[in-house]
Amino acid sequence: MLTLKIFFISFSAAVLCALPSYAANKKIKIELVDTLASWPDKSGLGFAHEVVTSAFKEVHVDTEVAIVPFDRCIADMTNGDVVGCFSITDSDKLKGKAILANSSLYACHMDYYYNAKTELTAKKDWQIPAGKKIGVVTGTNYPASVFKLAQDGSSLSSSSDEDENLRKLALGQLDFAVIYFNSLKPSIITVNKAQVGDKVKFAFRGELLKYYIAFSKKHPDGEWSRRKFDRGFLQLKTSGALSDIEKRWIAKISMPSL
Repeated sequence: MLTLKIFFISFSAAVLCALPSYAANKKIKIELVDTLASWPDKSGLGFAHEVVTSAFKEVHVDTEVAIVPFDRCIADMTNGDVVGCFSITDSDKLKGKAILANSSLYACHMDYYYNAKTELTAKKDWQIPAGKKIGVVTGTNYPASVFKLAQDGSSLSSSSDEDENLRKLALGQLDFAVIYFNSLKPSIITVNKAQVGDKVKFAFRGELLKYYIAFSKKHPDGEWSRRKFDRGFLQLKTSGALSDIEKRWIAKISMPSL
């Protein structure tokens, strides 16, 4: 009888060990660049935030997201203090220290605006003559073409946001202002928000930049998180959920509260 009891106890233990584990989801810390966090919601809970957190939820990973300046986001991620940093572009700063997700979160063009009282002689950014003053936003990623303008003799004037640059442009304090544009953030929304009316005009569309989430090579969960994100993002895309998220945020841009 004792032998039979031991058998059943051993058998039951073996069955329990074989059952799948339903432990709580793993939680990771990631950071979002603050200058892009307001697209299009100032709370920071915008399109990119929803896509990233939703992709991780697809694969049962919980996220703790902090909104921080660009330089800190890159430093925390490359130092291994956090698993990842998102709404950033590929750059030399990441080489050997981080790896991008397989797919970009979104892409943006650089729209150039000029003062309506001045004559527009350039049709592309590389045609802007030397000596011009171009408004950019502090701590924001720009393509190499923007920085090349400074190398070619123009100056980049930094402000806290695009609205301020448009107002400076309207006052004649800048020759051009560079405004981020995509379907989630039409330039005209920024122009209307700055209340510059017909004092500024669209000049031309510049380079396209793709924005990603990057994962730390130094953090012990970096590579694991990248694989999880790529799988979750693919599931969002194939199920149609990613398209639904984008449509929902595009619809929000026409809401009076934004």
